[in-house]
Amino acid sequence: MHEMGIISGVIDAVTASAQAAGATKVDKITLSIGEMTEVIMDCLTFAFEALSEGTMCEGAELKVNIVKPHSICLECSTEFDHDRFHLACPNCGSYETVLLEGREMTIDGIEVDVPTEGDDGADPSADGEASESMPTSDGDAAASGQTAGRTAPSADSPASCDERNPAPSACRDVPSPEPSAEPTL
Repeated sequence: MHEMGIISGVIDAVTASAQAAGATKVDKITLSIGEMTEVIMDCLTFAFEALSEGTMCEGAELKVNIVKPHSICLECSTEFDHDRFHLACPNCGSYETVLLEGREMTIDGIEVDVPTEGDDGADPSADGEASESMPTSDGDAAASGQTAGRTAPSADSPASCDERNPAPSACRDVPSPEPSAEPTL
């Protein structure tokens, strides 16, 4: 059951990012997981509920976007979508293909409660707390055990911090994790 390991890495990464932002609670975690990882959603949900207990992620919404497999044929350069079992190129029939999408495990973003200045720790439902959305950098942070921090976009990313987050201050002072190499098949 590799779902426990995946969620353990996600909780570690999300907790580190939330703490670095001064958050008191994680409200929502959004993941993208490739279909080819063969993650079982019920097991992933169970693992999240069990492992988040007693952490700042407890009670958070877990949203998972499933990424369908997409490959390229090395013989004729055709790109195509497929399921887990049919990897042959639909154009030329070759099995010499490379998976481009469908094995990723990324933390796409988290939403947290961050106390505002002057907050005395009173009722969190009062106006004393603000909820912030914290986009994280792309990469296999959860799969590799790296801490995925809330980061400003990299040079090759088209979005700026302001475009992805209405509170630009949420994107400062958090270093980007080193990019990891994507395994090829």
